[in-house]
Amino acid sequence: MKVFPQNSKVILIGVTGLSRIREKIEDLAEGVVELLRGQTADFDEEVGQMLARGRALPDRSKQSRKS
Repeated sequence: MKVFPQNSKVILIGVTGLSRIREKIEDLAEGVVELLRGQTADFDEEVGQMLARGRALPDRSKQSRKS
């Protein structure tokens, strides 16, 4: 099998392209992880606020029994 200079150039371009694709996939994966972390943090904060509001409100079950 003979190796021609243009073939090695094509292989080099292919490897370079694959390397760029790999970098893009890694960037996307990092972005997904950051989004998931952000959603979890937002969810935790929202649940905390709901719990805090629940403690601040009077217990409605006791009020309904008095009526």
